[in-house]
Amino acid sequence: MKFTFFLCLLNAFLIFSISAHSQSAVYTLNGGAASQSGMTYSATSADQSSVLVLNSGNLELNNCTMSKSGDGSDKNQSLEYGINSSVLAISSGKITISGGSVQTNALYAAGLFSSGNASSITFKNGSLTTSKDYSSAFKTTHGGSITLKNVTASTSGANSPVLHIDFEGGAISVNGGTYFANATGNSTNSPAIYTSGEAAASSATFNSKGEAGAIVDGGSLSFSDSSLSGNLQAVKIINSKGVGASSSISASGGSLNASTKELFLLSNEGGSPPNANILLQKGISVYSGAGILIKVKSGSAVLTIDGASASGDCAVEDQTSSQCQIILKNSSSLSGKITDCSLKLDSSSVFTATSECNLTVLLDQDGISGVSVNNIIGNGNNVYYDPSNSSNSYLGGLTYSLINGGFLKPVGGGSCSLICDATADPTSGSSPLNVQFQGIIVQNNCPDTPSFFWSFGDGSTSSEQNPSHTYNADGRYNWTMSISTSDQVCEKSGRITVGNGQYCTLVCGAVVEPQSGRPPLNVSFNADVTSTYCSSTPSYLWDFGDGSISSEKSIIHTYNENGTFFYTLTSSADGENCSTTGKIFVSDVSSILVSSVSAFSSPFRLKVFGAGFVEESEIYIDGLKVPLTVFKSSSLLIAKKGSSLKAMIPKGTRVKIEVKNPDGSVSNPYYFIR
Repeated sequence: MKFTFFLCLLNAFLIFSISAHSQSAVYTLNGGAASQSGMTYSATSADQSSVLVLNSGNLELNNCTMSKSGDGSDKNQSLEYGINSSVLAISSGKITISGGSVQTNALYAAGLFSSGNASSITFKNGSLTTSKDYSSAFKTTHGGSITLKNVTASTSGANSPVLHIDFEGGAISVNGGTYFANATGNSTNSPAIYTSGEAAASSATFNSKGEAGAIVDGGSLSFSDSSLSGNLQAVKIINSKGVGASSSISASGGSLNASTKELFLLSNEGGSPPNANILLQKGISVYSGAGILIKVKSGSAVLTIDGASASGDCAVEDQTSSQCQIILKNSSSLSGKITDCSLKLDSSSVFTATSECNLTVLLDQDGISGVSVNNIIGNGNNVYYDPSNSSNSYLGGLTYSLINGGFLKPVGGGSCSLICDATADPTSGSSPLNVQFQGIIVQNNCPDTPSFFWSFGDGSTSSEQNPSHTYNADGRYNWTMSISTSDQVCEKSGRITVGNGQYCTLVCGAVVEPQSGRPPLNVSFNADVTSTYCSSTPSYLWDFGDGSISSEKSIIHTYNENGTFFYTLTSSADGENCSTTGKIFVSDVSSILVSSVSAFSSPFRLKVFGAGFVEESEIYIDGLKVPLTVFKSSSLLIAKKGSSLKAMIPKGTRVKIEVKNPDGSVSNPYYFIR
């Protein structure tokens, strides 16, 4: 214990010796308190600061001007301890700057530098610039802290982040202002932010013209209503701290923009594989010029999208040594291609596949309904999962249909799965009536050839897939189709009416409204059943999909919980039955989804794809209603008016597209570039 304490004292003494005894300044406060106003401090010698505060000194500067020229003589001392910086706080020194300006034009000359656990600098309503290499605007080491409010700052040299937290960390907090790293070229190593400690910003703007917007090296980065842009990535995550170090990034409101590459990149540039937890929350806008949301070249990442929308591909380069988990929750949406990542989403969230996807794990128990997935839009693309992974065991190695085409399918084996359907045309007419039957089959991992068996209801059968059959006598005939393969069986049935006999016929319909809303949601169910030639009055049975039933013809039912509920009305008379089904969507958030947008010319128009559209839906671009919205279906709207519409979407400019329904609900924002 004594030896450890001695080492700590020795380390503190060495830091003090290097920092204090080698450092000089135009103005030095060594302990005590002082206040200066309207002063100018110009440091011109090597290793000299404009202002130095140490040994618990407390200095206030009001509308002062600090400038620094003269290169530092020792790169390592300057970068770690602040030798040659313009304004320096060490050994529990405290500096508060209001207004004024700070400027450096020298090598190894940071603007503001705070080193040591109790050292701090506060700067508000001022400006700061640095011009040469290795000259960060604001830097903390060994636990120092800097607080900024409404500051305009820029750096121009290589290896010169605007916010720089390094050497055992520290903290920088920002509220308002603009912070630009102006060095150009893809190897400047001048991000707007470099943090191995704690960086937090609200209502601020950050930009790097030559690097990633931010580099996070085993530290934390928190954004609120701020903008971060990088010429390469928005955020690059590395690890120079060794095994066990982890980075965290969170953003709500504002925007993250990567001009040419990935939005997030995990790379083994620091010596060890990085680990990161990334959180995107409500109101955040994201854009990647490469169309890539996250790439894991090395390490492990968890990307959580919570109540927000994002687009872009997600990929792991080497699945043997790296991993990535995508989590969607609280009505989030993601569109893109996923390669060798896991995906977890709740029933209120939606993933749209823009290409073929390969998932290591899919955790979507609430989205699976029978043999379909209710919250993955395929648009004709298949999504593959690994059936050998125990986390996917609930999928049973089966194939499931996706919204708008495509399938969720096991890859590399799995159990035999079988989906079938059958059609008959026509279903009624005079004898002799020739009917064409068609058997439809979708199978996966079934080694055997499927066999078909049709029973036409008049004693005749067929083993063809698409048989034709003639009914020669009047009557009603119930047909069935059965498909068998590899111990799997799928059956469908229907009815053919021949002649004009008076048979009891039921046709089921239902008037149900509203079909979506917030809980508690009162829904009016009204049966609309037409009976023909039936001697008895039809009976009614409602199944509301939440465990409740009713035998009333008309009833009001209340849904108290969020969810998608499938209702069924069944009516019976004289041994005949009919049924109709529908869906009720209950959610605390909007049920409208915009999943993709396509532009067409001659004349110019937009096709907006999604879900939850109604006849009175309106399309908005950057908050302005388009001249004409044409309703095509609940999943397709078209914006028209040629040149007027085209003017709302300048070529090469990203715009925000939303859909608003007459009940006031608004879709997720979808970002589109023409």
